[in-house]
Amino acid sequence: MPFEDATEGVTASVTVAFVDLDGGGHRDAGLLARGLARLGHHVVHYAPTHQAPPGPGRYEQVRMAGGEDGTAGSSDRRELGRADVVHAFCVRSTATARAMIAESAIPLVADWCSYATAAHSVPEADHYTVTGKAEATGLAGRGVARPDIGIVVDTVDDELRRTQNETSAAAGRPRLLCHSRLRPEDGTDTAIAALRWLPEAELVVVHGGTVTSGARAEVTRLLDGARKLGVADRIREVDRHSLIAERLIDSADVVVHVPRVPGPVTPVLEAMARGKPVIASTTGDLSDTVIAGVTGLLVGAGDPAALGRAARRLLGDRTARAAFAVAALDRVEQRHTPTRVATDLHRIYRDIVDRCRIGAGGTREALLAVASDPVLEAQTDQSWSGEGRRLPIAPSRSGGRCG
Repeated sequence: MPFEDATEGVTASVTVAFVDLDGGGHRDAGLLARGLARLGHHVVHYAPTHQAPPGPGRYEQVRMAGGEDGTAGSSDRRELGRADVVHAFCVRSTATARAMIAESAIPLVADWCSYATAAHSVPEADHYTVTGKAEATGLAGRGVARPDIGIVVDTVDDELRRTQNETSAAAGRPRLLCHSRLRPEDGTDTAIAALRWLPEAELVVVHGGTVTSGARAEVTRLLDGARKLGVADRIREVDRHSLIAERLIDSADVVVHVPRVPGPVTPVLEAMARGKPVIASTTGDLSDTVIAGVTGLLVGAGDPAALGRAARRLLGDRTARAAFAVAALDRVEQRHTPTRVATDLHRIYRDIVDRCRIGAGGTREALLAVASDPVLEAQTDQSWSGEGRRLPIAPSRSGGRCG
């Protein structure tokens, strides 16, 4: 029996299925899965393709038998029938998972991210996970009851914490670094403009490559702006997959991340995990991630003067940088490791399964009985357009089944 009190001598383990058709969307579902496995839980990570290497303990990633388009076959549903809980990442994954377990009592948890799914309606689920208070408030504003929302903060790869911190190798020139998705809303232009207040510093812009026309256009826009400001000679852009990227990241004195709109906090977490002081904007979950004056500094979005002054303060105070770095690394270890985050996630699973449990044995047998039902098979809508349309499943998962 899962979720029994470990103090009574029973291991509190759970079998969870991750349905992850878009690579976790905004969240690294693979890290969460590995964290759960380290705690002794069995995690089956369903993805369109099998890409991940073998994980620790009882973690496995498998390709969905129904196909790379995310449609589910009867064998997928049969396997999900062995789970205690299903956790879906992104709207498409939630719709597919809901169709797969529609006739069972297995609870469905949906990971929600407003900035990644703003155009979609909120999918039906028994519970929702979000990354921070801002996301929770936004989801509640869309009609989801607050008891049905759980905050599960982002996690960061443990391996990053082993990186040896180095000082800037740029001949004594202070080095700022920012990560960019090469989108105008990322705030990379704010970081570039801040160099006017930092005449001795250089900025390294790390990005994921310029394979798309949009990315190439953004690089052109950024460099044109830098030339107009007279700072182009102090900017270096580098593909994060290049051989030199890791060395440049390690040698940064301060990492800045100042998006104008809510987005992933991963760049800040990775910097903190490397023991780097950070300066971030106050958008989205960044205010929860960075403790102002303890692990880093916060500035208003789109304010290069404020960013320049904050960076000048940190670059001129080695003691403050060291103190922020130590505190940042400690916060990551206490709050954002895969095992720490998985512990919080397990509590949510325990609570939702306790609420949703109908009777002993009913969960798995119900799904196994319909796994090859041709009617249910047809209910996996292969023409799903990605516009938030709900699949025609029955019965509806709304209506307080787990209330």
